[in-house]
Amino acid sequence: MRDCRLHDHSTVVIIGGGPGGTACAIKLLQGARSRGLCLRVLIFEGKDFNVHANQCVGVLSPPIEEVLARDLDVHLPRALIKQQIFGYRLHGERENVLLMGHSAHASEAGHGQATYAVERAEFDRFLHDTFLFLLFCQCPNFLEPVDTSARSVPQFTHHKHAN
Repeated sequence: MRDCRLHDHSTVVIIGGGPGGTACAIKLLQGARSRGLCLRVLIFEGKDFNVHANQCVGVLSPPIEEVLARDLDVHLPRALIKQQIFGYRLHGERENVLLMGHSAHASEAGHGQATYAVERAEFDRFLHDTFLFLLFCQCPNFLEPVDTSARSVPQFTHHKHAN
């Protein structure tokens, strides 16, 4: 059986640059850094987050702030939050159900238990920019755009330049 462990300068490809794919890339880079590895991480994403909006609704539910901080060491910027959400009303054929937030109050914004409305393209771009920052900090000499002239797919790769 072939050795599937990551080594210095291994290449990892992640399909999808939304929150799941980008969080995976961030965690991967953090783990590599803690082990002294420099990885080549490629994220393939079909959307340009400066132009395209994700079709998801843009609601971040608890414990989003806790998960970002604990698992990714990323803190949700207040500027991304468009509105704090205190509850939902689900409309059914026979009845409506009111769902209230997890003890969130207006004074608790930023304390881990609130639900937030965000512009998904901005949130996705924030996570992607965080990934690029970590990538550059980990291995500063090799971040460059990839030519995707055959298809309009924004992606980045990095490689070490010979000194």
